[in-house]
Amino acid sequence: MSIKTMAILTPGFVPVPAVRGGAIETLITQIIEENEKNPKFRIDVYTVNDEKLDNISYKYTDIIKTNKSIIDNIISLKHRIINKLCRILKINYAIGTNDRYISKLVKNKSYNYILVENNMNIFRIVNRRYKGNSKIIYHLHNSIENDPAKSFGFCRDIALDADLILTASDFLKKQFSKYFNNCNIVTLSNCIDIKQFGTTHENYIKEFKNKYNLNESDFLITYSGRLTKEKGIKELILAMKDVVKKYPKCKLIIVGKKWFGSRSENQYYKELQKIYKSIEKNIIFTGYIEHDRMPIVYNSSHITVVPSLCQEAFGLSALESIACSTPVICTNIGGLPEVVSYDVGRLVDINDDLVNNLKKNIMNLIEDKERNILSQNSRQYVINNFNTPELYFEKFYTEIYKLDKNE
Repeated sequence: MSIKTMAILTPGFVPVPAVRGGAIETLITQIIEENEKNPKFRIDVYTVNDEKLDNISYKYTDIIKTNKSIIDNIISLKHRIINKLCRILKINYAIGTNDRYISKLVKNKSYNYILVENNMNIFRIVNRRYKGNSKIIYHLHNSIENDPAKSFGFCRDIALDADLILTASDFLKKQFSKYFNNCNIVTLSNCIDIKQFGTTHENYIKEFKNKYNLNESDFLITYSGRLTKEKGIKELILAMKDVVKKYPKCKLIIVGKKWFGSRSENQYYKELQKIYKSIEKNIIFTGYIEHDRMPIVYNSSHITVVPSLCQEAFGLSALESIACSTPVICTNIGGLPEVVSYDVGRLVDINDDLVNNLKKNIMNLIEDKERNILSQNSRQYVINNFNTPELYFEKFYTEIYKLDKNE
């Protein structure tokens, strides 16, 4: 039997393979790498360009990079202006500035399957060209509520026309099905590489601590994510202001950066600076750390906090921390409860007392010997409940192959 062909259309923000990070981009990279070991598809990956991609190649996957013309750049500028006007006018609409070009690259090519990763506008464009000629799969990675890039019209098109909808969590499946219940939708929970996310050699931990002037007596709390309002970093810093009064050796390690550097995000970062000024000796900003070095961060930490205010689709950073035997405190929202149980962490309700609730839970895990029990539970919990990349890929291609059997 000849190998099936597949186009993977990336979200269009950061490159694939995941040389600049990104949860979705990391997952696509894992699919590519598993397909190298167990080839089920001949894949073309359509991605934004990056110099770090120049020396990467695969046997069964071609990386097709954008190389925009002057006209494409003008259209991208137009889309940025439209998006800005929509935000100002509070219109629930947004479009990716690279959508048109990524979609255009696929034109006049023939595939058995087209996988659109989380970008509904790209799905709409590609669906017009390929409907009936290829099996089109949409992979949903974040909440469809309160997201201007996931309007009702976009979701309706996907519900009507996608041959298969994959979701990153049961939470997303239930949310989508609440509005559209007559579609082929399957949960495919994100995977974790337990070989990568596990115990880290003491030398790497020592090197990490030396780099950021951390002492062995410091109690280390990690936050990993974007520095944006919906991620709850402000509430975590406010909680830390009370924590360090009682535990002056408690340090908060913030791994991440602002997303696209918009004006509103710059203002938010300035607000954060004012808040943490009084405890700046207890706050360490590392900036972006490459994904393959994150196990060092988690293994150096005593706990990880995921204080999201938004409907997190899954909570990959929480899962990675647990895999490294580092307990997690997270908000009880979206897909996070599918990742964190009371065997390995603590769930905090979002309400008017969130800052105080975060503070209490952090202090409890500083003081309580139960933290060691949570840590001991963590590794086996991940092995028992979550996909490895190998198992994820097996479920992935099995669901896609079913589309041919259903004809």
